[in-house]
Amino acid sequence: MPAAGGIVVDMYHMRGLVSVDAEAGTATALPATTLQDVDEALRAQGFRMPLMPTSAPSATIGGFVGQGGAGIGSAAAGTLADNLVSVTAVLGDGSLRTFEGDEVALVYGMEGITGIVTAVTFRMLPAGEETVAAFSFADAAAAQAFARAAQRAGAWHVNIQPPNYVALMNRATGAALPENWIVLAVTADVDGLGAAAAAAHGTDLGAGAAAALWAERYYPLRGKKFGPSIIP
Repeated sequence: MPAAGGIVVDMYHMRGLVSVDAEAGTATALPATTLQDVDEALRAQGFRMPLMPTSAPSATIGGFVGQGGAGIGSAAAGTLADNLVSVTAVLGDGSLRTFEGDEVALVYGMEGITGIVTAVTFRMLPAGEETVAAFSFADAAAAQAFARAAQRAGAWHVNIQPPNYVALMNRATGAALPENWIVLAVTADVDGLGAAAAAAHGTDLGAGAAAALWAERYYPLRGKKFGPSIIP
């Protein structure tokens, strides 16, 4: 923020899904739309976001472009940059420009330096049936081996949770998960996941535990208040 003479532009009212092109597999959203709202609007039409940050309930798609990054779904979809088709922005001279192809890199991750984002077009995915599964492992090596196998098998989302994190989340949520290495995966091939977990000597935590872990996907810092912090 500038110390003096700066201008704050409030994008709050530029929200909503502008269009969905089912044939092209793309959608366009306004910059102040939260990622969760974008995803819900897409799901109402049979599609979904390719990936979501854990801050999706409050993070906007324009902010995601400006900051860049990965998130839930990146095991299959990669980063946001891998899924952008075009970004439209107002430049410093007041002109409106749409960045496409390799030019998207001039806007992506630039934190608004290039211009003010006004629209984002991205690739979407079909909202197919997928199952959430969770497995417990005795050590990091086994958890990592399973996570890699799950990703190779096409899992959309793979998340490794170390024992100290599981312990903090148990305390924060009242859950009683085993305080081992836990891997949460979202896939259409849950049987294949089970075989891969068994090969890595993992234990299936069951549908209830998997659903509870998935429900916490947007709140990874919930247990932070019980852990080390510089914030009192």
